[in-house]
Amino acid sequence: MTLADGSAATLTLSPAGTLGPGTSVYGGVVVTNNTNAGGQFNTAITAGQPTIANVSGGTLAGYVTVNAKTAASSAECSTATGFASISTAGLVSPTVAKGGSTVFCFQVSLSTSAPSTVKGQAVNISLQLTARQLCGVPSGC
Repeated sequence: MTLADGSAATLTLSPAGTLGPGTSVYGGVVVTNNTNAGGQFNTAITAGQPTIANVSGGTLAGYVTVNAKTAASSAECSTATGFASISTAGLVSPTVAKGGSTVFCFQVSLSTSAPSTVKGQAVNISLQLTARQLCGVPSGC
């Protein structure tokens, strides 16, 4: 997704809850195949591997992990089941038909071994979402 000036768009997820040692917080984003193109086509969306960066020289990033899953509804993002680490190939959504949508759910966890010295520190978590048009021609590509 890019803005009109060609720069990358940024989406901020703000999960509810407090992240503490041995706990997780959850958030999700609905991705829709919303187009004004005349023909029918499907898309697949990929969530790339996350980059976790310390803010202001902290050390928190070494204790934070991000897992993900795809879901049919955003309500599924608050359940702890089905999350896995994102492979180097990324997490690919099921095929999304024109006008349809899919959900990416994210789980951010803090290790039980996180020391008290990381309390109050912050990290930035970035990952790239990429949409790819799939063949939509009924007789084949």
